[in-house]
Amino acid sequence: MKIIALHHIEENNRFSDLGHCRFDPSNIFTSFDDIPNYDNVVYIDCSYNNLTHLPQLPNSLKKLYCYNNNLTSLPTLPNSLEELYCYDNQLTLLPTLPNSLQGLVCGINELTSLPILPNSLKHFNCSLNNLTQLPNLPKSLNILYCSKNNLNSLPKLNDNIIYFNCSRNQLKTLPKLPKKLCSLWCNDNKLIYLPENSYTFDELDYSNNPYITKNIYTYLKLCLFSN
Repeated sequence: MKIIALHHIEENNRFSDLGHCRFDPSNIFTSFDDIPNYDNVVYIDCSYNNLTHLPQLPNSLKKLYCYNNNLTSLPTLPNSLEELYCYDNQLTLLPTLPNSLQGLVCGINELTSLPILPNSLKHFNCSLNNLTQLPNLPKSLNILYCSKNNLNSLPKLNDNIIYFNCSRNQLKTLPKLPKKLCSLWCNDNKLIYLPENSYTFDELDYSNNPYITKNIYTYLKLCLFSN
């Protein structure tokens, strides 16, 4: 298995198997060229550099970690890719996502829209972007983080989602919540009410939704005086 790690590696060991890398925070790279045996690479970690672009990716690649750079776009993603961590860049759009993808973390970018999400996706984090809507969510999804965007509505949530964070958006309502949901963070929105099963979760944060607070207070007051 060929592994390449490019972040903070000493110059004389710049492109090396991860097991032989020596890390030095004083070295930050701005290019990504001339990698030996590139066609057989399955894992690339080039995080924490000043990269502005990536080369064509090998067809064998399964994991790409390129977060904390200055990337404005990504190359075509190979059909073998299973994990893509591209957060904290300057991306304005994403390329077509392969059907093999299981984990996508693209937060802290400048995205205004997203491509179609593959049916294989299990973990999806698009927080801290400029999104106004999300694409349809695959049935395989278990974890969804979409906080700190400009969302005013959400698509249907599948029954396999167990962690859901939609805080700090412009939401007035939530879709029907999944039966398996354990944690819900919907604070700092404009929600008018919560779905009926919202109070049975292991974790629930609905703070800074003034209408909800008022409605809950009214509900508790009615319960108190009805006894």
